[in-house]
Amino acid sequence: MMPLDPNAMKNKTVSTGGPVAPAAVSTEQATAPPPGLSAPPGANAIWQAIRRRWLTILVLGLGLGSLGAAAAWYIMPAKYTATATLRLDPRSPRNVSESTEDYANLRSYLAMWVKSEPVLDATLKKQNVGELSEISAQGANRLAWMRSAVVVDDKTGFQVLRLSVNGDRPEEAAKVVNEWAATCDALYTASEEAKLKERIKQVQKNYQDGAKQLRDKKNQLQARRDLLGLKDPVTLAKELDSTQDLLKALQVQRTLFELDETKSETELNKLNERIKTPAKLVISDAAVEEAINKEMKDDVLTRAQLEGLVKLQADMTSLQRYLIPADRENNPGVVSLRNQIAGLQNLVTQQRELHRPLMEKQLRAKALDDLVAEATKTSDHIDGNKSQLMTLDRKISQLETQVANLRAGGLAAGNSSGDVDGTQAEVNALDAEVKKSGEELASLESSLPVTPRLTVTETAAPPMSASSDKRIKAAGGVFLGLFGLVFLGVAATEFRTRRVYKSEDVSQGLGLPLVGTVPALSAKVRAAAPVAGDDQMGPMIESVDGIRTRLLHAGRSETVRVIMVGSAVSGEGKTTLASHLAASLARGGRRTLLVDGDLRNPAAHKLFGMAAGPGFSELLRGELEPGQVVQNTPLENLSLLAAGACDRQALQALAQEGILRNVFDELKEQYDFLIVDVSPILPVADALLIGEHADAVLLSVLRNVSRLPAVHAAQQRLASLGIRVLGAVVIGEGMEVYGQVRYPSAAQASK
Repeated sequence: MMPLDPNAMKNKTVSTGGPVAPAAVSTEQATAPPPGLSAPPGANAIWQAIRRRWLTILVLGLGLGSLGAAAAWYIMPAKYTATATLRLDPRSPRNVSESTEDYANLRSYLAMWVKSEPVLDATLKKQNVGELSEISAQGANRLAWMRSAVVVDDKTGFQVLRLSVNGDRPEEAAKVVNEWAATCDALYTASEEAKLKERIKQVQKNYQDGAKQLRDKKNQLQARRDLLGLKDPVTLAKELDSTQDLLKALQVQRTLFELDETKSETELNKLNERIKTPAKLVISDAAVEEAINKEMKDDVLTRAQLEGLVKLQADMTSLQRYLIPADRENNPGVVSLRNQIAGLQNLVTQQRELHRPLMEKQLRAKALDDLVAEATKTSDHIDGNKSQLMTLDRKISQLETQVANLRAGGLAAGNSSGDVDGTQAEVNALDAEVKKSGEELASLESSLPVTPRLTVTETAAPPMSASSDKRIKAAGGVFLGLFGLVFLGVAATEFRTRRVYKSEDVSQGLGLPLVGTVPALSAKVRAAAPVAGDDQMGPMIESVDGIRTRLLHAGRSETVRVIMVGSAVSGEGKTTLASHLAASLARGGRRTLLVDGDLRNPAAHKLFGMAAGPGFSELLRGELEPGQVVQNTPLENLSLLAAGACDRQALQALAQEGILRNVFDELKEQYDFLIVDVSPILPVADALLIGEHADAVLLSVLRNVSRLPAVHAAQQRLASLGIRVLGAVVIGEGMEVYGQVRYPSAAQASK
């Protein structure tokens, strides 16, 4: 055995820690996906999936459907439905008719808007709605209940929206839907008015900006016309910069004053409106009660009555303490004191009611005085702002004239005529734009206040009877929906897995030659050595002997001595297949060596109950000779080369030029066949590296476990490296039994 060459890594490197991408496939090699992968879920494929899973579909579908239908029936009780009607005016707030398409889009939007959270929440916040028993019982889930109880129908009429509310109490359902409709009317009108005001604000800004630009242009035009001479350009530029900076500062200051004046005028208008209607001033009940209590404390007679009331209550309590429980209510003394207490309480209540109108009047007068004082203060503030604005306007106008004159002074006198004509044209264009903005502004302002466009045309009356139609429809819909969902889900899931259910899925679906099939084995048999004397091994031995026969036939025409047994992923029976194939070749009189090439997760030694090392890893590292690592099994002609102690050096040796070839060549001198159990092909590159030195490859496919896409991917990776694949062996396929043969035990086989 040759030792490892440390420099051999320079000749060939490969990643041993993860999957290897297949090599680029030439145009001649590129073909369409095989039928097993590209076939769509046709009727026949779905039928096959249903045949395999019909019991699951039936049990789950009927069970979930019945449970869902029962739950829907009991969760959704019979409800009373109250309906109100809204009408949407085809004309917009600006009295402009909309196109049919725009109007239809608006109706569709409103059908969703009336059910939106802001609208429903505003309805629930109304006092006469929130106090309803059905709504108050919902607690924090009122909004969710409201969202589930409301229904909107926008298909009844072109200009009509029908609002419905389902509830357990007919009177409350009618009240909720009427308040809902009124809320929609109020909120939509307020929204339209807010949009109109925002548009007015934008147009007004455009108008003011245009007017300012027009004023600037006119000042510039006048300055150029009056220009008589030129100044030094440097001096003129410095003076112009200084004047422009001062002008910008004053303009910013003026804008702030204008904003403050607008805000103050709005506040003053609101205050004046409230002053004009003193009767509408709201005086809180708490303030009135506080004033009455204070007044009554100051009144001598009332204070005496209250003190007498407290004394009588104390006397009655003291008297009842000395009486037996049966006499505490009917005792003449107690009855007399109770009557006196009631009389005094009536007198105190009458005194409170006598004081109430006077206290309300005094409080309203005080509130009015406060409003007048605040209005006077606001008016004085506005007058001060106007005075400041007038002063700023004069300064700004002077500075604007200076800027225009300075700019005009920088032009040559010979270009004055052409510049004046161009500026005049700009002034004319700006003047037209300002007039257009002014007309639009006037038209918008004339549209205020907004005429309601969404109005209530029919209020709801309490429904006379409840309906169970929704319960029946809901139960039926839930049953059919759940059953259909289970049906489609199970069938689609079964098809999408594309598992291998029969050997034809591999041979016909993937076009992969079928070398043989192996019957299903119990876990106990799979864990036993392939030389155990168990009758259950009979079908397995027969099947593997058939595969051995095909391999020997292939070996007559081509050299097939190193056979790699692999699988796409782990758990597909490759180790079981490799060990039984090696045992079959040994029973046929061939000197056979089973090589555990799955260095990362060795398992072959466990089947024979032998040591895990030293073995293949030590050979790859050049630490030992074959005679020092090969172990004899109980079966004659069969030896085992365990995986050994795997490390990075052993894995890298698989990729180094000549090392693995030398190992196999030396082993072939001593054995007729090398059966190599390797790592899964897709997760890591180990199997591909070993496969390059194998004469042929057998793919292990486990029925009901292996998936066609993974098997195909493994086949493609092997083909991309030019590795010969003899075919696949399907494990778990049923087989016919002909006669009965008792197979010898390990001890008998070794004799």
